[in-house]
Amino acid sequence: MNAELPDNLLAYVPDPGGEYSYPIVTFTWVLVRKQYADDAKTEQVKSFIQWCLTSGQDYAEAAGNVRLAPHVIRASESKLEAMKVVSKKSLVQAASVAQD
Repeated sequence: MNAELPDNLLAYVPDPGGEYSYPIVTFTWVLVRKQYADDAKTEQVKSFIQWCLTSGQDYAEAAGNVRLAPHVIRASESKLEAMKVVSKKSLVQAASVAQD
């Protein structure tokens, strides 16, 4: 898929060009938090998604999908690197401010 990806990685191609292209193409998205209060959870989420973007691609065809294009993987990995751990206290304070 040669779709250009916006910063939020939200893209679909309803009518791709090419003789053998399927008429409706989209991604399956994984929604994750930008911040977690737990180091272990952050690393587990990042590790799983990294596997999906690398070794997990070997299972795409058997599941009836195509591999992600290299530019999609790079963009996804960039977002993954931005995930971070924050203290629980910071999360509670942010939630409190959001409710006010």
